[in-house]
Amino acid sequence: MEGLALPRLSPSDGALRQGILLDLLGRRDSKHRHGAYLLQNSDLAGFSHSEAELLARLVRRHRRSFEPQHLNDLREVDREPFARLILLLRFATRLHRGRTSDIPSPTVAELDANGLELRFPEGWLEEHPMTGVDLEDEERVWGGFGLELRYS
Repeated sequence: MEGLALPRLSPSDGALRQGILLDLLGRRDSKHRHGAYLLQNSDLAGFSHSEAELLARLVRRHRRSFEPQHLNDLREVDREPFARLILLLRFATRLHRGRTSDIPSPTVAELDANGLELRFPEGWLEEHPMTGVDLEDEERVWGGFGLELRYS
């Protein structure tokens, strides 16, 4: 079995944006699984079955548990790019944890094959300690994929 193929992966195709918007499906009762279930079991106009399956996976894995084995059924060539999409969505979700307008504008200090380094406005992380805890958790998740999430 060759695995499930990623049909639309480049950011210009909007896969990450679609996942973010479709995540709202699960917000009604704060269950990310609900949004993923709806995506997997609905006839979405404009999306093939495999695209809907990938969007469901993006919604499902951007919260809580996400490990490399969750992508084993993808083609090997697609695993890393799709993992990076999910990791970026997870990061954005952590920053917007309170769903308030108090979202920082971190500066991308470095973005390379090894990961991501961001700089937050001075004092912002100290003023938002729960976001700091979330980011520490994300560091571990990114590390499981051989990537670094660095911030200051």
